[in-house]
Order: sequence, then structure tokens, then C-alpha cells
Amino acid sequence: ITKRNSPQEFNAEAERIHKLKMDLNDYVKALHKKYSFGYSLFDSFTGYAELKDASDNIPFDTEFIENMSAEKFTEYCDLVEELQNAGTLSGHPHNHPLKEIASTVYSQQVKENAAELISNYIEILNERIVTEKKLLDLFTLKDLVLTKEKSSILIELSDLILSLPDIPGSMVHIEYPERNLGNITKLARHGIKRDTTRKELLNTFTKEILVYNGESKLAEWNAASRKWFLPKFLGQRKIVKALQLHSMGSKIEKKSVPNFLEKIVQCQAEHNLVVSSPFSKELDFLWNDGNAEWDTIILLCEKILQIHQKLILLIEDVNKVKDIKNLISQFLSDGSKTFRESKGELLYSYLSITEKNSELEKSLSELLNINFLCEENELQNPSEIWKLKAETWQTNIELLKNWISWKRVSENVVETGLKSVVKAYESGNLKNEEVLISFRKSVYKNFANFIITNEPALIGFNGKLFEGKIKKFKEQNRYFEKLTKAELLAKLAAQIPSFTKEASSNSEIGILQKAIRSGGRAMSLRKLFDSIPHLLPRLCPCMLMSPISVAQYFEVDKSKFDLVIFDEASQMPTSEAIGAISRGENMIVVGDPKQMPPTSFFSTNQFDEENADKEDLESILEDCLAISMPSKHLLWHYRSKHESLIAFSNSNFYENKLLTFPSIDDITTKVTNVFVPGYYDRGETRQNIFEAKAIVEEVMKRLADPILAKRSIGIVTFSSVQQNLIDDLLNEEFMRAPDLERIAMEATEPIFIKNLENVQGDERDVILFSIGYGPDKEGKVYMNFGPLVQKGGWRRLNVAVSRARYEMKVFSTLRSDQIDVSRTSSDQIAVFKSFLEY
Repeated sequence: ITKRNSPQEFNAEAERIHKLKMDLNDYVKALHKKYSFGYSLFDSFTGYAELKDASDNIPFDTEFIENMSAEKFTEYCDLVEELQNAGTLSGHPHNHPLKEIASTVYSQQVKENAAELISNYIEILNERIVTEKKLLDLFTLKDLVLTKEKSSILIELSDLILSLPDIPGSMVHIEYPERNLGNITKLARHGIKRDTTRKELLNTFTKEILVYNGESKLAEWNAASRKWFLPKFLGQRKIVKALQLHSMGSKIEKKSVPNFLEKIVQCQAEHNLVVSSPFSKELDFLWNDGNAEWDTIILLCEKILQIHQKLILLIEDVNKVKDIKNLISQFLSDGSKTFRESKGELLYSYLSITEKNSELEKSLSELLNINFLCEENELQNPSEIWKLKAETWQTNIELLKNWISWKRVSENVVETGLKSVVKAYESGNLKNEEVLISFRKSVYKNFANFIITNEPALIGFNGKLFEGKIKKFKEQNRYFEKLTKAELLAKLAAQIPSFTKEASSNSEIGILQKAIRSGGRAMSLRKLFDSIPHLLPRLCPCMLMSPISVAQYFEVDKSKFDLVIFDEASQMPTSEAIGAISRGENMIVVGDPKQMPPTSFFSTNQFDEENADKEDLESILEDCLAISMPSKHLLWHYRSKHESLIAFSNSNFYENKLLTFPSIDDITTKVTNVFVPGYYDRGETRQNIFEAKAIVEEVMKRLADPILAKRSIGIVTFSSVQQNLIDDLLNEEFMRAPDLERIAMEATEPIFIKNLENVQGDERDVILFSIGYGPDKEGKVYMNFGPLVQKGGWRRLNVAVSRARYEMKVFSTLRSDQIDVSRTSSDQIAVFKSFLEY
């Protein structure tokens, strides 16, 4: 890159990338901004993604999300978990056999009373169904389906028929009932007016007054009233005298004459309307020569019209209605009394049963809070529907206690604003075990949608599907990381000066160019580094060096590094680290005190007891821990893909504090022991040829298998002589099978063979472990296991047994029961025995 682009171009690119990154900063801030409900978009996506298999279709309104808080969310989760437990205990609420029961109060007495009422309810429903069938047969309606509405109509119709007095059949099946019954009602009202005025007249006059020519006399009276005094007086007196002749003795006052004459006219007019009526035939005996009981006729007309209307609603067939009305008229032809004593008994029975039915439903509603007004299927006979339900209640009455507990909990959940959760549960959209996780996932989804809707920086972050939003988020996140790296690269590259331009020979660029052209002759690296103190960090902002190299190439009093990082610090003696420490402004020390200390091969055993407080500890890591430098513990164990691979070290060396990733096949173990018959050649070669051959055979078998060959292999031994033996044997096999050698060596991670002292930091998919030590030819086991019995030997074991990612196979001619820890005081051997037992 530096050869193709100038610093100016890199500087411009850095600015461009920085601006692009700053544009994304608003997105990043919005992504992690906490809202009133205690969650950010990042938190919401994370929580949502963790609940992979759960449903997210529980709806919540905006107000619910706005009023949410972290404390409320926890409280709601507890409530929903209680709801889930109650639903599991009672049986799933969807289509539960007691679903119509909404009571929240339970006692043994409630259960007993419920059982009795339900039994009586089933009995009365059976009677009602039988009676309804007989009644429909009576009216020749056996094919009629009695829905809830039509059942009510049948009750009203039965009551109307039974309330009819003796009535001519002609009125029941009268033609055009709405019109003709209306006309008969009008006729009856005229009859009432006639009878009323006639009664008023006969209180004052004799019967002759009813045929008196009132209309002409009223005209004469009005004409005389318009004349002058004497004709007016004479004319009006004449009419008064004429009326006085028909009086029953009381004196007729002049001022009352117009009123009397008007009543006479009105009475005669109403009488003419009555006697000229064409409905005397339909009224039959009710007509009574025009002197009928008009109020009774009006009531009968209303009832007959109601019967007609009820029949229309019940049957929905005009022709069939006529037939039914003819049938009813036949029933009533012998009089209402005769009808009630015969056919009427069935109607009375039906009304009585429906009344008892209503009373039982009222009692059940009061006891168990059942809503009998709610019908699931309005096209079926409600009696049959409720009978099936009641029989289900009776069969499952033992579930009543748990069901009422569910209703009590669900009612409480609804009151807290979580009605949608209960609704989703009751609808059957959620399984028992899904309620809580679906609630949480739906809330996370609503959190995310709310944030995206209300956050300007995220307006463009809107996939059609929620999964699309998560995908977009991941893409943006990866892009942001990529952009950060690109920005860093561009900024660093922009600091490199141009080597294509002329530079003074005394300048740092000139000095470097001269050293490059001369191939570094007559100038050591240390002198070169000292000569370019400002240019060097621009060219190499990060340098990978050993502590000795740092001391060799940099003056201690010259410019310093901003940061010095020590890796594998448990193997770094403090004395060797001091040189690098003195050349840095800040320091990070990385290491595991539970792993191998610095090698002691060239160290002296001298110890200055008088200055013990000034003596170094084993490593720079130990010294840093001893002076309580600020520390950060990394507890996640990332390497082993199966818990069994790190379980021994976690238990014996890390006090089970390491956090490991659970395995999908925890029942099996990925650490296996391969017992190899043979012995350890203790006196001569100090090798174990039997284990070596077994390991080489295992390696060749794996390399020959296309699937097993995909896993990288590492071989670990307890001693260097065993390491060399396996190396020799494996090379011999590779000479006979060069194709397998190519597979082993050209892999992404070539096969290695190392001993305890130099394997730290390495890892492979599969580790093959050779113990080496074991019983000699005579079967005797010596308690000397090389580096394991030395000080810190358990650390070496910890390193060796924690190198595998997927599998570790331990090849051994030694069994754990052959190690007698009573013969030694070494804790290292006890740990080794525990490992073989594991």
C-alpha cells in the first residue's frame, strides 16, 4: 500500500473514512442508548436472539411499552411464569373442559354444590330436548333446527297461544293479518268511541235521542246564532224545547245544547262506521250484533298479530305459516278450555321446563360465574350445546380446584395489563412451556420496534420483517468494525513520509534511505534506531520483540514505547523483564499463574536469606500479583469445545471458577485412556516404545481417514527422549507413506510433537498424550515421573492436559491403581494419579 499511495492520499482517505465512521457514530450511540424501560436496541436484539425457538406474536400497545421499566419487566416475568405454572397444573387452558367456568372462589362445598346443580341441569336439559321435539311435532315442524333465537321465539309463541281466550278460528288464520287485524283494531276503537258517547248521552236523554236528527239541528242552531237578537232567541229556544222533550227530567241548559248536538252527531257517525264494518263475519260470536267487547278484540288482535310475527321469525316461510295458523285455529275450534286440557298440556310443560332451566342457569351462574348468554355456535340447538358442556363439566369436576386457581391467576394477570398474554395462551397459540419465553421475546421485539420508530438515527433501519432488522443490525455492526480497522490503517499509513521525494542526508528519512541502500553496512540496528527516534514509531507503531532484543536495540534513556505488553508472563523471569519495562510508559502483563514458570535449567539454587524481601519471585507475573497491581481475570475458557476437556483442570487448579460453554453431548466424554500393554525402559533408553508405536499407529489411522484427517493433531510427551522416539517412528512411517505426510504437514495447523517444557501456548483439535513412565520389565513402578515431581510439576500437567479443542487420548502403560501415593509426600504425584483416574 505504501508503495502505491502517497501520504497525502492516505491522509485524505483517513479523513474520508473517519467522516464515514462519524456518520455511523449516531447509529452506534442509538444502538446502545438506554430507554425508560431499561433496555437499548442492542439489549433488545440480544435478548430476542437468545430465545430462538419461541413465538413473538403476543401484541402489546405503545402505552404498555412506554410505561415499562426494568423492575416492571421483572415483575411481569414473575406473573407470566406463575400463569404458566397455573396453566400447566390445570391443563392447557385452550379448549379446557371447564373453560366456561369463570369463578375464582373454591371450596369443597362449592365443588359439592356444583356437582349437584350440574346433575340437575343435565336432567332438565334432557327433558327440555324431548319436550321441544314433541312440540315441534305438534306444529308439524319436526325438521326445524331450534337455534338460541328460535328457541326463545318458541317459548314466546307457546305463552301467546296459551293466553288466548275463546276466539273464532277465522281470526287466527285471517287473510293479510297485518292489514286486516289493523282494520279490526280501528273498528274496535270506533266502537269504543261510540259506546262512550252513547253512554254519556243516555245519562241525560232517553234512547230516542240516539236517532234524533242531530246533524240538521246543529246546523239550525249555528244558523240562528248568526242572526240578530229576536230571531236568534226564537230559533235557539225551539231547539232547546225539542231536546227537553227527550230529557230524562233534568233541565237542558241553553249553553249545553251545542255540546249535546255534537255528541249526537259523533255517536251516530261512529255507529254507522261500526254497523257497516265488513269484519262481522271474522269476529263471529265476538261481534254480538255490533256490541262487542271492543277492548278484548283489540287485545286479541295484538296477540294474533304477535303469533303471526313469531311464526314468520320461527319458520321463515309464508306458506308454511298459513298452514300452522290453520292448525292452531283447528286446535282452538272447540274452545280454549278444551285446547288447554288436551294439546295445551304440552305447551304448559314446555314453559315450566324452560323456567326451571333458567333458574338452574341462574344458580350455576351465581356459583361458578358461567355466562349462559355466550354461544359458540348460534346455528345449533342451545339445549343440546349446553347439555354437552354440562356433561363435560360433570366428567371433569375433579379438575375444578386447579381450574379455579388458573382463573384466579389469569384474572390477576389481566388486571395488571397482560390481557394479550392470557388471550394468546387461551387461544392455543402457545404451549405450556412457551408462555414465559414467548412473552419475553415479544416484549423484546416490541422494545426494538419502539426504539427504531422513535430514534431518528435508526429511521433507515427498517426491514419488512423483524429478522431482516436483526440481519441489518449485524451487517451494520460488521461494517462498523471493518471501517474502524480501515480508518486505523489509513491513519497509520498517512504518517509514513514520502520516500520518493528528496531528503537531506542528515534527516531521519535520509539516514534510513542510506542504510537501506548500503544494506546496513557499518551501522548496527541499535545505532540506526537511535538515529531515527521519530521516524521509527511512524514506520513501526507496533513491534514484536523478545525482552533481550528490546534491551539490545533501544537505549533506556531515549524515547519510550507508549505500551509494553508481556504475553505468557508466567514464563518470564522478572530480571529479564526489567529491561523492557524500563522502556515503556505503560505495561500490561498477561499470563496464567497456574501454568508453567520459567525454566530453571540454567538457574542457580543460591538464595540470599538476609535480603529475602528483595529476591524476585518465579516470574514477572508472580511479582505483579504480589504487589497487588490492578488485575482483570478472564474466566471464559474458549479453547475446549467440550466441557470434559477442561473439567479436570477446572476442578483441580481453578477451583471450578472457569466458565465453560455447555456441550450438546455432555453425557459422553472427549477424554479417553488407551491402555497399552508394555513397559517403560527405565534403566537404558528411558523410553516407552509401546506407547510410541500406539500413538504413531493412531496418527496414521487418522491421516488415512478423510473425515478424521480434517482435525489437526498434536502429540505431547512427558520427556524429551519420548518426544524424539515418537518423532523418529513417525518419520519412518511418513517415508513409507509420503501422501499422508503431505496431509499432516501441509494442513492449516501441521502436526507437532512436543514435551511438557515447550508445549505451553500451543493447541490442536486432537491431542495424543504419551505418559511414557510406567512399570519396568519386572513390573515395578518407581515414583519418579521426571518433570512432574519437580517443583511446580502440577503446572506442567495443567498445561499439557488443556491443549485440546475437541478430543484428547491418553496412551499409557501405567494405571492409576499402580501409583501408591503413600510412598511419597509429593502433591504433584497425587494430582497425576487423579488425572489417570479421571
